[in-house]
Amino acid sequence: MAPERKKEREREREREEVAPYLSPIHPTPACLCTAKTLARQAEKYAKKSKQQKAKIKAMLAKGDLVSARIYGENAIQAQAQYKNLLGLSSKLDGVASRIQSAQATKNMQPLMKKTVQGIACEFGVFSSSLFSSLS
Repeated sequence: MAPERKKEREREREREEVAPYLSPIHPTPACLCTAKTLARQAEKYAKKSKQQKAKIKAMLAKGDLVSARIYGENAIQAQAQYKNLLGLSSKLDGVASRIQSAQATKNMQPLMKKTVQGIACEFGVFSSSLFSSLS
């Protein structure tokens, strides 16, 4: 039995070395930082879109339709980029939130098991099948 445990520990170490990003502790801060960065970039594109719209008005006032069309295309492109980045930021924020709640649930499970065992012992209700289902 000891050689099997040793092999299992070696496999766990290999997994940790090969894919440290799969650890349940690290993704949440990374996702949150990335989501915030994407949100900042989205705001820059929103500002750029507003600037392009102002240039469109100026070109239309001058009567330069070709330049106004170019600025219009740029404004549409910036607005589309803004929406894409904002949506991606929202999705990453949701993923980070789900990871965080999963971590909290995982940390709470052993505490709940101990609590249920304590309550069961206190009231004299001791069922091994109950505790095996909690593991």
